[in-house]
Amino acid sequence: MLNQSEGNNIMAFGKNQGILCHIVRYCNDITEDLSTIENYNEFFYNRMCKNSVGMSIAQIGVLAAHLSDEYINAIIFLNSMASNSGNEKCCCSQLLKSRY
Repeated sequence: MLNQSEGNNIMAFGKNQGILCHIVRYCNDITEDLSTIENYNEFFYNRMCKNSVGMSIAQIGVLAAHLSDEYINAIIFLNSMASNSGNEKCCCSQLLKSRY
């Protein structure tokens, strides 16, 4: 039987996993939207594409705000460990830190 803390950790993992799946789906939507655009000017004048990409980015921001603090702290910690070992740091690390 799980104690309360272990049960909460499992529920948080499932919640974070669900959020990340939705974020990936929005990233795929952005990739698909941009696949038809050949250059910046075409994107700039394509109102429907800009609105679609913008809405996906906004949804990603809303979803990311619901990731658990433990998950965010784990990502920040892992990125700091990677940078200490000479590996390239994940670009999202600074964004996640700014959430605080």
